Amino acid sequence: MRVLVTGGNGFVGSYVVEALLRRGHRVVCLVRRTSDLRWLKGLEVAYRYGDIRDRDSLKEVVKGVEAVVHLAGLVRSSEPDGYLRVNTEGTENLLRVCKGEGSVRYFLLMSSLSAAGPARGPEPLREEDEPRPISTYGRSKLLAERLALACSNKFRVGVLRPSAVYGPRDTEVLVFFRWARRGVLPIPAERPGLVSLIYVEDLARACAMALEAEAEGVYFVSNSRVTSWEEVGRTVARGLRRRAFLLYVPFPLVYTVALWTESASRLSKRAALLSREKVKEMAQPYWTCDPSKAERSFGFRAEVDLEEGIGRTLRWYRREGWL
Repeated sequence: MRVLVTGGNGFVGSYVVEALLRRGHRVVCLVRRTSDLRWLKGLEVAYRYGDIRDRDSLKEVVKGVEAVVHLAGLVRSSEPDGYLRVNTEGTENLLRVCKGEGSVRYFLLMSSLSAAGPARGPEPLREEDEPRPISTYGRSKLLAERLALACSNKFRVGVLRPSAVYGPRDTEVLVFFRWARRGVLPIPAERPGLVSLIYVEDLARACAMALEAEAEGVYFVSNSRVTSWEEVGRTVARGLRRRAFLLYVPFPLVYTVALWTESASRLSKRAALLSREKVKEMAQPYWTCDPSKAERSFGFRAEVDLEEGIGRTLRWYRREGWL
């Protein structure tokens, strides 16, 4: 198919583009004139310029494409309204131009586990559970989901809710690796700290498989094996061949730091690395989901376990000089 990918130059997006190309699809990437295209260098993709915040700029972008994989989104913002402008209103803009373009027959939205919120207990979340997002980011993604699903009378719509994603090219988990190299592993103090994770190449494959099956509805996407922050930390330490001390960080301290970084963010107009809403999410004991519906519906099952995924990520960081 001829597929439009938004956010294709990002961490997850670049892997999705590669997966689609390997499977024989023709890829068109929506980018801005100022976009960093280093992860797409050398790939046979077409570029169309626009911005999801500007509906008029999208009208020519969707022409002639059969499917849209919408990955573009904001994960950090200096103000809560930023999430709504990009994640919610941006999705609405794209959906509106897709409805006016007769060639589009399938729309796949990359949402987030944050749209569903944390699990209520040890039992992982399932798609039929009532969503309860606890952050503005999560609410913005849930609103985007509902806007997309409301268009199912115009074209088929699928929504993927991945768990926390890690892998090469990611700058978020890099901080954790750098702490581990110093012999310290900062772990959220809240117990038990269970999480679902997915390696980025597995997530990219899930996108391609959902696209090809034109899977409809909402799907959690993660590794079926639930892990803990302690296990993640020890796996990183083993990969680095270091003895790392597990440092349990009290949340009142983290919350105070987040308050300070938010204040600095408002002055600088740059998104804070840590916010009070992020701390609230970190404090939840269960961020887990059940990915079995995706396996039943379009055959996806994660293949890369934690040990292998951390090893691949570590080797890439070292090769690129990031660590």
